[in-house]
Amino acid sequence: MQPRKKRVKLRLDVVLKEKGVSKYKFSKLLNKSTSNVAVYFRKDYNPNLSTLVRWAEVLDCRVRDLIDED
Repeated sequence: MQPRKKRVKLRLDVVLKEKGVSKYKFSKLLNKSTSNVAVYFRKDYNPNLSTLVRWAEVLDCRVRDLIDED
């Protein structure tokens, strides 16, 4: 039996607002379609570490800024 993957609560929408980046601009920075990026904003989306690192790179922030630690 594999261990359960812990769900993280994302602050992606908050960070985008703080940085003044629209979801459209974010999708362009990631070189992805807006429909693919829309999945990131679903409550059940649980990104892997490499995805969080990529987001942090394009948003010029830390991975921990993208995660709600509550």
